[in-house]
Amino acid sequence: QSSIQQATSSSSVQKSTNSKHFHSTRSNVEQLIEENIKLKNENALLKSQISVANEELNTYKNPGTSSLRSVLKYPVPRIPTESSQSTTEDQTGSDLPSPRKKRKTLPFSRLLTSKESWRQLEEVNREVERKADEVRQKKELAAQKKEIAAQKKAERELRLAQKNKKRVQKTLGKQKGL
Repeated sequence: QSSIQQATSSSSVQKSTNSKHFHSTRSNVEQLIEENIKLKNENALLKSQISVANEELNTYKNPGTSSLRSVLKYPVPRIPTESSQSTTEDQTGSDLPSPRKKRKTLPFSRLLTSKESWRQLEEVNREVERKADEVRQKKELAAQKKEIAAQKKAERELRLAQKNKKRVQKTLGKQKGL
């Protein structure tokens, strides 16, 4: 009996430690989930800061590809204000700020100063003019062909009308002769 009591008491001790272990594991999981959410928010914030820094670095590395706003010296705030940072920290993981899209920029300085760019621009203009001339010539040729076809049709109809007139005169002449 004593061995049975010891076995049952040891199993009850194991059950109590298992329930404690289960409770401690659940709280650990909840803590880990909270920490994971915080880290995801921090990661998203750091990614947005990196994208802003990369954009600024690209502007410094390639000044000719600056946006029109930068070229015209209209200031654009690069650093988010404190109020916008506090609102992003309050957002949940599903409401992460969308990453900024890379702006398509026109290399203004290259366009305005490069002889190669001017040559390319003139070449494009010549190509456009050449295509317009080809289209105009094709339209003129089609109009001429249409006019020639209309003249031929009118000539055929005239010949056919003359033949019909001669036939009618012949038949009338034969009828008078009878």
